[in-house]
Amino acid sequence: METGGLAEVVEGVERLPYGWVLSLNLEFFAYLHKERWLRELCEKSAYNLPDGISVRLAIWRKYGVWIPGVTGIDLFLELLKRGKRRFFFLGSREEVVE
Repeated sequence: METGGLAEVVEGVERLPYGWVLSLNLEFFAYLHKERWLRELCEKSAYNLPDGISVRLAIWRKYGVWIPGVTGIDLFLELLKRGKRRFFFLGSREEVVE
């Protein structure tokens, strides 16, 4: 699914009864070709958000498409304000989650 700005993504996530929203950084991409379960997770997720300028630049260079920046932390903080979701962090350091 294509992503727009933060408001559009938040509205889309709020309409989901459940589902995965992935915030994909370069480290995540490095593991995609090695780990089948990660590729399957990406295929099943409702949103795959490019997290960081390096990912967005790589997409722009390869496909010629500029994707607006919606980082995982921006989305998380906005959804947290609304208080309607549960969150699971895969790969986050403890100090990031705190």
